[in-house]
This record gives sequence, structure tokens and C-alpha cells, in this order.
Amino acid sequence: MPKITIAKKAIESTATLFFFAGLFAYIAWPWLNGFRLKEPPPHTLVVYGFSILQEVMSGRIFPAFQRHYQQKTNKRIQILGSFSGSGTTTNHILMGAPAQVALLSTPGNAARLKQAGLVRTDWASFPFRGVIARTPVVILVRHGNPKGIHDFSDLVRDPIAIIHPDPLTSGGALWAILAEYGSALTRSEAQWGRPDRSAAFLQLEGIWRRITALTGSARGARTQFDSGFGDALVTYEQEAVSDMRLHRFSAELIMPWATIFTEPLAVIVDRNVSEADRPIVNEFVNYLWSDAAQFILVDEGFRSVTHESFNHESPYFQPMAHPFTIADLGGWDRAYDTIIREIWEKQILQELRP
Repeated sequence: MPKITIAKKAIESTATLFFFAGLFAYIAWPWLNGFRLKEPPPHTLVVYGFSILQEVMSGRIFPAFQRHYQQKTNKRIQILGSFSGSGTTTNHILMGAPAQVALLSTPGNAARLKQAGLVRTDWASFPFRGVIARTPVVILVRHGNPKGIHDFSDLVRDPIAIIHPDPLTSGGALWAILAEYGSALTRSEAQWGRPDRSAAFLQLEGIWRRITALTGSARGARTQFDSGFGDALVTYEQEAVSDMRLHRFSAELIMPWATIFTEPLAVIVDRNVSEADRPIVNEFVNYLWSDAAQFILVDEGFRSVTHESFNHESPYFQPMAHPFTIADLGGWDRAYDTIIREIWEKQILQELRP
């Protein structure tokens, strides 16, 4: 009997112990679960870009990179994006915006960040000298092309009302000026064996005399044109193609006889990049030239810089008779100084001001 009593007491003690242990676990589980399973907060990557990149970046490339990064490192990442005209974006960063990566429309904007000491990493050391995609400058007209516009040279005729982004805030507007001027140089050289700068000046001047509205970005200009203003819009090809693929394009795209390839680029804003964030920033920038990212860019209306075969697969890209690049105009610095500053700003703009 004593042995049975001792065994019984041992069983009761053990049962009591398990009961209180279970009760403690039941009461404490919400706190213990939160404590034990709580993941570290995700790293945050801040990307600023020019206006027409907003949909492709926020909607597709950011999520694709997040999946890529988590699969590679088993770590989550949060991406914050801000988009506006390229000049406006650059101004925001210069005034202290926390961008770690800037996707800019022109090399001039990148140079401003470098001159201010915000950028130390040479974007020319990146693949394709930092250029992430290309898209030519084109003309959008009303359905049926009632004004008979087929080239930049047709924009100097009356009565034509042109919608255009503002060169003071939009990188797309600067590219448009180079296209409007450079196309006349290209045509005159093809016809007469030499570029005619007088003809180029007259074409640029004639176009700007017929501009009825300026907006802060290429996206803003497109919105105004879609609202019914103007007969023609000078903009990026991507603005049209992105709507064509969604079957919501109500205008017509005119590919000029000669036009320029715009070349948006990526820069690292070193001032805002900590040592802990450097691997993430580098990984994102390099990802922009991956097959996955380039395919997305083409699908959203940009032309790939890495694979011409990707471009051939798009049913929306029109053939270009005489494309030219900023290198054909002597590089960005020279083209900006001689065409935008000396011709457009100091001569044409002064003439048009009341």
C-alpha cells in the first residue's frame, strides 16, 4: 500500500505540474509567439524617378526585385518610390529628399547631383554607361490625323496647336528640343551632304511659335492632350505604346523621319546610402539590366538596351528611318550648351517672351 500511495502522489504531482505549465503556455502564448516569431523589419530602398517610369517601376519592377532579393537573401525589402518631372526630381534630391537611387531622364540632371557632391559613384561605370532603356521622341496626333502631320517639319504649319512639356522642369522636353532641331540637321545632311543649321533653327523656332501649352512633365503633357487640348503632342514613344498594349490608345503615333533616342539613366545618390544599405542599392541598380527587368521595360513600352531581340518581339514599336543619338550631336554637354542654351534659351525663348 505505501508504494501505491507514493506512486499515486507522484502521478498527481506530475499532472499538477503539466496543468500549470499548460496554463502558463496558454496565457503567455500571444506574447511568446510574437516575441519568438517576430521578423526583423525589412530594409527600405528609396527610389526617385522621372514621370513616365512610375507605372513600370511601382507596378512591376519594384515587386519583381523584391521577389528576386528575397529569393537570393531570404530577406524582405520595402521600396519607396517618388516620381515627377526629371528636373523636379533632381531639385527635390538637391533639397534633401532621401533618394538612394535616382532614375533620371538626362545626363544633365545626373551631373547636377554630382556637382553638388551627392553622387560619387560614376554612373558611366555601370552597364551601358548607366542607360537603363531607350525611347524615341515622337508626335501624337488626333485620330485620323486631321492636320496631316507626318514629321517635325509639318509642325511649323498653321493652324496647328502643339502641347509640349516644359524644359525648365522636364527632361523629356529637353530631349524634344534636341529631336526637333537635330531632325532638321539629319534631313539636310541627307539631302545636301551637310547639316544646315539655319534650317534647323527655323524648324525649332517654327515649332515653338505654335506651342499653346507647357506642362511640368511629359506625363502632364500627355494628360492635357488626352483632355482634348491641342492638335499634336511631342512626347516619348513609351507614352503611346504603354496605352496601346492596354487597348486604351485613342490618338495616332507619328514616327518622324528622323528623331532622337532618349536615354534615361540610373545613378546612386551616395550621400543617402549607408554601408548597411549599399549591397541592396547595388543589387537593385544591377537588376535594372537583368533579362527580367529589360523584358518588363519592353513590355511597358521602353526599348531594351541589352537585347535587340526583345525589341523585335514587341508588336508596337514602329520602324525608325533615321534614328540618331546624343552622341551624334556631340554628347550631352555640347548639345545642351549649343542647342538648348545658346539657341533655344537665348534666342528662341527670348523672341517668344512678351
